[in-house]
Amino acid sequence: MSNQSAKRLVLGFKVLKKVPAVLRPLTDHVVACYRRHHADLQSVFVIGSVAVGEWTEGVSDVDVVGVVDHAFTTEDEDPRRHELTELGKSFPQVSFINNSTLSLEALQEKNPDAMSIDRARIIAVTGLLVSGQKLDFHDYLPTVEAMAYGRAARAKILMGRYRLGIINEPFRSNPKLLARSCAKAAIRVLSGITILRGAIFYASPHKTAAMVTRYAPEAVPLAYRALAIVDGAVSEPNEAMGIAEQAVEMFYELYPEPLA
Repeated sequence: MSNQSAKRLVLGFKVLKKVPAVLRPLTDHVVACYRRHHADLQSVFVIGSVAVGEWTEGVSDVDVVGVVDHAFTTEDEDPRRHELTELGKSFPQVSFINNSTLSLEALQEKNPDAMSIDRARIIAVTGLLVSGQKLDFHDYLPTVEAMAYGRAARAKILMGRYRLGIINEPFRSNPKLLARSCAKAAIRVLSGITILRGAIFYASPHKTAAMVTRYAPEAVPLAYRALAIVDGAVSEPNEAMGIAEQAVEMFYELYPEPLA
């Protein structure tokens, strides 16, 4: 593994310079919502499929991260999450607005939590600034190893929360969206196996599945079960959670966590 740790990701996409015109009214509303609920807001980034030009109208969600100065609790986010859940219902162009917050204070702690690190990494890789300061997350551009282990760790944490019933809207009230969230987490974990084996890193679940076929044949059944759910196949959340948990288990069986 040591020869992997210094390798940077080879990206299979470029980040757009602007949000697609059809989404600009929505992102304007999202930014205004963050400003209302977070007095210490510094920036708002769109990440994921929108930022890399892989967004599909009427199917894909919009992933947004607001960057704030100070640490916060889950309860602090509830009013914003509720407002954005309702806002997403009025924009049929998107399936929903997937929104989160990154605290600079929490990120700068001696031992930042995995979720904070993951959000900083994804901004570094796919972040498209839509409002505020152009914060530099270059220091969080991950190595291959950091991205792979980070994705596995985040999925493990996320499935643990879901199993405990710690589920934010709109996932709590929409089983289909919850199942899709779990399936996407599974694909992200399996992408970790592929990039550790030399694959190009893609944000797209479909292109990731193609990399699994080429670089991780033992993971193909899991990848395509997950991809079917992402594409709309009916699935109970428990089934999709199980797929994600199997992906995490496979990852750590193949690549046990390095000793500190």
